[in-house]
Amino acid sequence: AAPERLAWTADVVAPAPTERILEVGCGHGVLLSLLAGRLTTGTAVGVDRSATRVGAAARRNRAAVDAGTVSLLAAKLTDADLAGS
Repeated sequence: AAPERLAWTADVVAPAPTERILEVGCGHGVLLSLLAGRLTTGTAVGVDRSATRVGAAARRNRAAVDAGTVSLLAAKLTDADLAGS
């Protein structure tokens, strides 16, 4: 189960099913998975400067990554190429 603070955050953000979401500092991808689970045709992008954490987020969100709902970038936000995300 997700930590209560992340479940609360997902409820506050409450993305519409078609929205595009950017999570900066996605860490292990827990919040990203909660948000992406609310999307139908929308997309979620997670950015973290730690390649190790991005790898963990990719494993946690494998099905959503494979489906194209989630994409991940290992980069500092100021260096991230978000144009195609």
